Amino acid sequence: MLTYLAVRDDQRGLGVGTALLEAALPGWRTAVRPVALLAEIEDPRSHSKNQYGDPDARLRFYERLGAQVLPIQYFQPRLAPELPRVHGMFLACLDSGLNSISADALANFLDNYIADCEGEPANSSDLEYSKLTEQVRSWGDSVPLWPLAKWSEIPPA
Repeated sequence: MLTYLAVRDDQRGLGVGTALLEAALPGWRTAVRPVALLAEIEDPRSHSKNQYGDPDARLRFYERLGAQVLPIQYFQPRLAPELPRVHGMFLACLDSGLNSISADALANFLDNYIADCEGEPANSSDLEYSKLTEQVRSWGDSVPLWPLAKWSEIPPA
């Protein structure tokens, strides 16, 4: 999971982020052998341009890299106990050769990610998380990967 990729403001648009990912992705694939490499991306309908970047530009960046989006209303788990969950996010796949991701593998990843970040497993009383996993399961055995350009077809959270 790529949660944060940061490039200093005055270095954005110069190819630094592309170079970082092009150098890192093959090593991750070899070392970890993941089902898929995922990234969290802000939905520009929910997040504004700020000192940390521009959500529209970030979408264009990942689209140029061949990323695809999972058609679910995703949120980032709490990254620390005092922080809230971050809504209005996309979950994107950085593996351009895939057409879908196993629903079981994605649900397992989400279960582990929630537990790792929030300190305890999500359970059925967590309505927000239940809604997310229901979206994953609603696709059947596999969740399709859409071209990132179709992000606006995913209803905002």
